[in-house]
Amino acid sequence: MSAQRTACAGRKATVLACVYVGLIAAATAARGTAGLHSDQTQAVLFFLSFPGSLLVTTFLVLPLGALTGNSGAETVNPYGPMLHLVGGAALNVLIACTAVNAFRHARTARRKKRHQVAHALATQAQPGPLTRVTPSKAGSEPFSS
Repeated sequence: MSAQRTACAGRKATVLACVYVGLIAAATAARGTAGLHSDQTQAVLFFLSFPGSLLVTTFLVLPLGALTGNSGAETVNPYGPMLHLVGGAALNVLIACTAVNAFRHARTARRKKRHQVAHALATQAQPGPLTRVTPSKAGSEPFSS
């Protein structure tokens, strides 16, 4: 028997996701406030928010820069990577939630299918009380030898 999911487990996952995104946002804001541009903490933050930060950069930041004609190289903004990192962390949470929900859905469908097959086999093997079972005669069935 598997343990039943409780509301507390869902709440813990939500709190954990919020803490993850909040820590990435706080670390990025602290870096921006300190005026740090490129250092080891930025590399660690990009690693922690990967692959979401890469997807946000590829599908949001770069196309918006191309549409507005702003490459971003003219001005150096200490809060520049905040959109990449926080957006990436939020996207990672969405990816993880989607993967968990897909796994749960597949597991439920597999269990439901297994239960239906077992139920069909059980009802097929046991004839009902009004069913008369007669032994088959040799040669009366097709493909018999």
